[in-house]
Amino acid sequence: MPLPYGSIPSAPSGYARGMHPESRLDALRTNRVRSDRDRSIAETVARAREKYARIVRDGDDVAGAWDRTVPERFRGTAAVVGCKGGVLTIRCRSASDRYALDRWLRAGGEQAVRDAARAAVKRVKLVLR
Repeated sequence: MPLPYGSIPSAPSGYARGMHPESRLDALRTNRVRSDRDRSIAETVARAREKYARIVRDGDDVAGAWDRTVPERFRGTAAVVGCKGGVLTIRCRSASDRYALDRWLRAGGEQAVRDAARAAVKRVKLVLR
């Protein structure tokens, strides 16, 4: 409802009675000021170091699991390249070695590597040198 001409509006209902709008604005500004943040990179570096240590530990674990489970005939012809995202990458010397290794993996070797590794191995990828 509009106010009659010449009348002075009262303070809105959100303001305390008798509190001047400028003092209310000052109070609002003090409450909205953000506190100082920690500007150092120590936390970021610590997280990166922890992540790197986990990657190295998982990679060493998967390489050790591969060495423990792979048959002797493949040790000279296949080597672990790395493990990223649960995909173990194995480098083979030749196509015939890759084929023979693929047959061994499909016959239960892949499951044996998964069981021996503490890190999650979703699949094994074979690549040629």
